[in-house]
Amino acid sequence: MISKISCTLTKQTARRSMHRKPKLRYVLLVSKRPPAIGDHLPTELLSRIFTFCIPDQEFPEKPLHQIVGVSRRWRDIVLNDASFWTSIKVTATQKVSLLKAQLKRSRSAPLDIWVLQLCYPHKSECQALLDILVPHAER
Repeated sequence: MISKISCTLTKQTARRSMHRKPKLRYVLLVSKRPPAIGDHLPTELLSRIFTFCIPDQEFPEKPLHQIVGVSRRWRDIVLNDASFWTSIKVTATQKVSLLKAQLKRSRSAPLDIWVLQLCYPHKSECQALLDILVPHAER
């Protein structure tokens, strides 16, 4: 629950002889919600808990999107833990920018790469994705 607190401040001026002192008004939003229990857990423990929230370790995208939407801290935990980014699914419709981001987030961790739905009409797009993956093949 968020409540509004309205405050009035008077500006102190060097001259007391002024007829009227200017006033500033502002509204401060204050949250009365206590901190969530997850806010006090260590990062490593939260990261481990998140792994149990992913039903299919091979394709963790959807649960990760839900987890990162909870709070800034949870988002940072997921984005900075390389283990969440080691399963890579390559499809004909995948964006190059997303693949590059996933490879960057996985750092030097071993990768599981799944090549799916590669078809002839999308040969050039798939080739571009595979060209990005080749340098990481040793992982």
